Amino acid sequence: MQGQVDRGQINTSDLKISSTSQQDQNEGMMKGSKCPVLNQISIFWNHILLQEGITLKNYLGLLLHYFLLAFIFVTAESLQPMLIQQEFNIEKKDQGSQNANLLLADIITKIIFAPIMGVVCDKFGRRITLFYGICIVTLALCLMPLSNNIYPTYLLIRILYAHGAITISIIPLLADYVTNTTKGKGAAVNVILASLGAVASVEIINNGLQNSMNVKGIYWLISSCYFLIGALMCYLIKSGVYYIDKEKAVVEKRGFIQMIKIGVRSAKNPWILIGYVTNFLARGDSILLTLFLVLWSNHYIEDYDEANIKAATMSGISYTVILVFSIFYGIFLEKTSKYLTHLIMFVLTMLGCFMMIGATSGPNNWYSYLTICILGSGMSGLYTSSQYLINKYSEANHRGYITGLASLVSVLGIFICAVIGGYLFDHWTIIAPFILFGIMSSIGIVILIIVWIFENKKQSDGYIEIKD
Repeated sequence: MQGQVDRGQINTSDLKISSTSQQDQNEGMMKGSKCPVLNQISIFWNHILLQEGITLKNYLGLLLHYFLLAFIFVTAESLQPMLIQQEFNIEKKDQGSQNANLLLADIITKIIFAPIMGVVCDKFGRRITLFYGICIVTLALCLMPLSNNIYPTYLLIRILYAHGAITISIIPLLADYVTNTTKGKGAAVNVILASLGAVASVEIINNGLQNSMNVKGIYWLISSCYFLIGALMCYLIKSGVYYIDKEKAVVEKRGFIQMIKIGVRSAKNPWILIGYVTNFLARGDSILLTLFLVLWSNHYIEDYDEANIKAATMSGISYTVILVFSIFYGIFLEKTSKYLTHLIMFVLTMLGCFMMIGATSGPNNWYSYLTICILGSGMSGLYTSSQYLINKYSEANHRGYITGLASLVSVLGIFICAVIGGYLFDHWTIIAPFILFGIMSSIGIVILIIVWIFENKKQSDGYIEIKD
C-alpha cells in the first residue's frame, strides 16, 4: 500500500490547480479531466481517477475486460448442462454428478495454473498474457460442441478452457488503472459491465433457444463475438510491464512456493483477508445462477428447451439485480463502514440461498423470482468487494501474486459449491448447492465478526488501526 496509496489519500474536493509549488502540482493532478503534470485523467464527473499514464483508451479496455469475463463465464456454465442434455443423452438423475466431475477437472487445472499465470502476468505484461488466454478460451469454446463423448474428448477440452479462463481472470487491471481513493466506484463500474456481459450472454442463449438454434450454433456465435471484442480489448489496454513502482521495486527471483507465501503474508492486512473471503464466495454466481439454475429448472419442467428458457430468464433477472445493486455497494464501500457493508451482503446472500428451500413450485412461481432477486442483491456485494479489496490494499509490486492467490481461493470456493454441490444435487436434494452456498456465506459472517473483534481489540490495546 505504498506509493499509490499515499497519493490516493488526497481529498479531491479540496484541491485546485496550481504550478507554484510541488504540493500544488500534486493537488492539481486531481482536479479536472486531465493533469498536465502527471498526466492523470478523471472520468465520470471526477468520480473515478485513473493512475498516472493511463488513458481513456486504456480504461475502455478495462471495461471491455470485465464485460467479457462475465460474458464468457456465464456462457460456459450455462451451455454445459444443455450440451450434456442434448448431445450426450445423460439421464437427469446423473446430470449433477457429471457436471461435478467436469468442474472438478476444471478446478484442479485452475488451482495449478492460478499462481503460475500470476507470475507470467507480472513478468511478461498484461496484454500478452490476456491475448494468450483469449485465444485459448476461444479455441476451447469452438471445440466443445464438436465433442462426441464426455470422456475423454469433452473433458480434455474443458481442461483447455479452464487454463484459458484462469489466465484471463488473474489480470489486475482495476488495480493498475484506478487510484485507491476511487477503487470502490471503479469496482462498482466493473460489476456493472460484468453484469451487462452476463445479461448479454443470457440474452443470446435465450434468443437462440427461442429461435430453434442448436447448442453448436450458440457456442460458435458467442465464441466469435468473444474473440473479436477480446482482440479489440487487447489493443486498447496498456502494453508492457508498466505498473511496477520503479522507486520501490526490488528485483529478486521468487519460486512458486514464495509466490504463495507473498499472498498469504498479505492476509495480515484484515481487508486483504476479507477480500480472500469474498473471492471465495464471489464466483458462486457463475455456478448457482447458471449451471445449477438450469438443472433445477429441468427438475420441474420436462421439456428441455422450455426449462432452459425459464432458467435463462431467471438468470437474466438475477444479473440485472446484481447490476443495479453494484452501484450502491461501490458507494457504501467507500463512504460507510466496510464491516457493515460486508455484513449486509453476507446476510442477503445467505438469506437468498436458504429461501430456495421454499421454492418447491419451480421457476413458475413468484416466490422463486423473489428468492433469486434477494440472492442477486447479496452476490452483487460479494462481486464488488472481491475486486475492490484485493485491488485497493495489495502492494503494487506484488499485485499479480496476490491476485493470483485470490483467484486460487475463488476456485476453491467453486470446488465446494460446484463439485460437492453437484454430487449432493443427485444424491440428496436439488437445492443442495444453494444450501451449501448459504452455509459458506454464514462462515463468511463468522470470519467478518472475528476480524472486527480482533481489530477493535488491537485498537483498544494501542496498536495502529487499519481504517475502515
